[in-house]
This record gives sequence, structure tokens and C-alpha cells, in this order.
Amino acid sequence: MIHLKGDFVVNDNSWRKLMTVAYGNDFDQDYEGDMGDLKMLVLDQQQQFSKTFDSVCWKHTVKKEHQLVARQMYPQKLRALIRTISRYKARCIVTKGNQSLKEIDLMRLACTQQRFKKQKRKWEICQKQKFYTQVVDDFAAHDHKSMWNCLDSQVRPEGAKSILNPVKDREGVLHYRAKEIMAVMMQHYQDLLTYDP
Repeated sequence: MIHLKGDFVVNDNSWRKLMTVAYGNDFDQDYEGDMGDLKMLVLDQQQQFSKTFDSVCWKHTVKKEHQLVARQMYPQKLRALIRTISRYKARCIVTKGNQSLKEIDLMRLACTQQRFKKQKRKWEICQKQKFYTQVVDDFAAHDHKSMWNCLDSQVRPEGAKSILNPVKDREGVLHYRAKEIMAVMMQHYQDLLTYDP
């Protein structure tokens, strides 16, 4: 998502405000004072940067509210049917002596269970339609990350760990193991750190 909105994030006016807040007009790059003061200044600048970065990403919808794929609650109609079923089950247990009342309660219980199954099936179909509509909307909006996250949530169980994505190094060799991926990432960021234009 950041690739799609990278220009907006980079050219946002909040960065200029950050420069004046973080550095001010009297910032000296060749500061030779107490190291504790310098560490406090760097820590303050890091906090200012992270706040600005978060606000800019939220502003341009690079960051989104994460929606947990938790167990869904039934709608009000289905919950009412569940309560009715449990009430009829309790009545069947209580009316042991009177056979005619027990048969009536059993018939009501069977009818209510059938209604519940139909309503639940209808609700599940509606939920699937909403889900695939969201996937299609994300695809049409070129938000492929959100689309694949939605589809992946259907395939992978909730408690499963996320799998590491393979990474290519400078030579184009694909690495799959965690140690190799960490080594490639470390090399990449060291190259970025020591890059001299």
C-alpha cells in the first residue's frame, strides 16, 4: 500500500513542520557537549518522527484499522431462535408426566430448529456475499494487500503463525530460511546506511 501512496507520504507538509520542531533554527550538527543531552535530543527526535510518520500514514490511509477475524456474533433473529430452542428443550425435560404437552413441545422444538437452520444458512450466504464484495472492491481499488489478507484469513486458521516471505539478495538468489532472510535484510540495511551518493 505504501508503494501506491508513497508520493503523497513523502510530499506531505507535516515533514516540514517536523524539521522545524525537531531541529529548530539553532541546531548544531557538530555538537560536542554532554552525551546524555545528545541522547535525549536524539530520543526526542525519534519520538517526533514516529508520531509524524504515524499521522501521515493514517492521513493517507497507508495504515488502516486492523479488523480482527474473530468469531462472528449471530444477528438478533438467530439469537432469539437459539433462546427459543433452549426454552423448548427445557420444557421437554420438565414435562415428563404429561405426554400430550411433551409432544407439542417436541413439535415446536423441531419446527424452531428447522427455522433456525434455514435462517442460519441464509445469514451465512449473506456473510459470504459481503466478504467477496469486499474482496472485489479491494481488487478494483488496487488494494491488493488487503485483498490477499482477506483471502488468506479464509485459508489460514486464526491461531497460525504468519509464514516468512522469501527474499532475494543482491545477486537474485531466493532465500527461504529465517536466518538467511535475516542476513539478507541486515546486508540490505547496512548498504542503505553506508550508501554514499
